[in-house]
Amino acid sequence: MNKSVLHKIVNEITSAKYFSLIVDSTPDITKFDQLTIAVRYVNLGGTAVEQFFCFIPSVGHKSKEMEVSILTKLSELNIDIQNCRGQSYDNARNMSGIFNGLQARIKEKSKNAIFSPCSAHSLNLVGCHAADITKEGYHFFSLAQNIYVFFSALTWRWEQLSINLKNIPNSMFVKNLCPTRWSSRYSVCKSLKIGFEAVLSSLKTIALNIDQKTSVRHEAESLYKKIETLEFSFMIALWTPILERFDATSKNLQRINIDLSYVVKLYESLEMYVQDLRNRFDNILAEAKQMIGYEVFSYEEKRNKRKKCFHDDLNVQDTIFHGQEKFKNETFLPICDTIIVCLNKRKMAYIEINTMFGFFLNIEGIDNDILREKSKQLVAIYSEDLEPDLENEIIQFKTIVKHFSEEEKLSMHSLLEALIKSKLNDSFPNVEIALKLFVSIPCSNSSGERSFSVLKRVKNYQRTSLSNEKMSSLALMSIENNLLQCMDWNSFIKEFASQKAKKKF
Repeated sequence: MNKSVLHKIVNEITSAKYFSLIVDSTPDITKFDQLTIAVRYVNLGGTAVEQFFCFIPSVGHKSKEMEVSILTKLSELNIDIQNCRGQSYDNARNMSGIFNGLQARIKEKSKNAIFSPCSAHSLNLVGCHAADITKEGYHFFSLAQNIYVFFSALTWRWEQLSINLKNIPNSMFVKNLCPTRWSSRYSVCKSLKIGFEAVLSSLKTIALNIDQKTSVRHEAESLYKKIETLEFSFMIALWTPILERFDATSKNLQRINIDLSYVVKLYESLEMYVQDLRNRFDNILAEAKQMIGYEVFSYEEKRNKRKKCFHDDLNVQDTIFHGQEKFKNETFLPICDTIIVCLNKRKMAYIEINTMFGFFLNIEGIDNDILREKSKQLVAIYSEDLEPDLENEIIQFKTIVKHFSEEEKLSMHSLLEALIKSKLNDSFPNVEIALKLFVSIPCSNSSGERSFSVLKRVKNYQRTSLSNEKMSSLALMSIENNLLQCMDWNSFIKEFASQKAKKKF
């Protein structure tokens, strides 16, 4: 059954010709590293498809070792690496390194295998860097995790929290802080924002309960004092809307039927949102004050330290901020500016790829001479795939696009589907190939990471001795069950019986 499913996937890739690689790795339950391989290609209907191949155990984390394993597997399946036109990995140095990374080694085998960093992973890195850029941001998420650990340690504490949350509409329990899925921190901030009063009340109840141990009461009191501050409530009011947008954007970036033109739009929209939020400090501060009931930050109640002056110091007065201006300039603005700068920097990796093909989305508003020049540049890059006749096809295709609907012109993916659906692809073969090349480039390696969930279900605590070959086969049949269900099971039974029957007829 596994061989039949794999054979069907290989046949589809051979028919599509162009494909892209999606590679990632994770340790299984026995602490053996498993390398997952998936491919992205465009089927005959013009729809982008991402299919899982297999797990390869104990490959190692060096780019050379991964390269050998991938090329060996593709060779076994009779898939030509020369037809690879894209690759998407995470931002680790061994994967994305421009000199010795896996993407550089694959480019040596196929020069047009464009590397596209995982857009969802890049978004997570933006959030991580922004959270750690300031002391308040780092302490906020650490304290949020300490709150969850404290209440989840004993059922009695969890019960106290649930009693206080019952009186709050749309409340939710405090959430665990996931170290890898950064967008999931939205649920952490959302639960704290809605149930802030319940958390404070529960901590106060535990701190005043004389039946509890002294260490428990002291820990509850310590947490209560740390979160009953204007700084903590301000960070909740700031991060909740930001992470809500991060979460919604990340879910869109992980879709299969999305191309790089949409990735650039989503990054730009998120950047503009944070720029608008940057000018709303007073609104966020007012919301934080209403949440906690305090008007000043905790450091304003402390005595300011006087800087010791020496006889040879210049009479230059340092600019010292106080109160709200101090928190705004040292915490709020650095967080917003870091997100904006990092989003713009990460976006450039996708703009460079999108620039080569981007004229297709605005083909009606571009002059014919410019279209000819851009088509020549594209032919020069993909000289093995595209013919010089592309520029003439594009000039004629410009008139055809006018008859497409606005929805069909929103992205390269929809434009390709409209071209094939209209049965005009035979008249524009080079245009079809150009669109397929762009759509086949993956935007994220989410399909590889989704296979890890199946890995945990297949190879669990009860089946730690499962062989690698059987584990990979079961994972393939689970992930690609739609293909398996469409096949003729009687042929499986007959083939199996012919191989295993002891009586020969």
